[in-house]
Amino acid sequence: MRRPKLPKERGISSYPGLRRDGDLRVREHARTKPQPEGFSVTIRGRAGLWYAEGDHLLFVDSELLVGPAACVVWSRSIKAWEPPYEAETIDSAKRQSILENIRRWFRAGGNEIEID
Repeated sequence: MRRPKLPKERGISSYPGLRRDGDLRVREHARTKPQPEGFSVTIRGRAGLWYAEGDHLLFVDSELLVGPAACVVWSRSIKAWEPPYEAETIDSAKRQSILENIRRWFRAGGNEIEID
């Protein structure tokens, strides 16, 4: 399974989880390989995240929060994979699976997310 390359941008950081008290300290994350579950999440600054599953890559609109939820994720932004897989459709079942994986990733860091 080949890990997709993230687009080259300034500010792409990886946060395996944020603490509930709003501490934004970065913990190291294995960016060179997918998580054992077969997916990985990379937070892109304060807004947006990259979701990778196998060799598929997807940008998800989100925003980091300080409070009970560490992040709000806009489910409507989960529409299509990045090229060369843009022709593959993401149905509602797949969208729910992606959202649940993102939720599991944040929970592994001791945080919750809000889905809008």
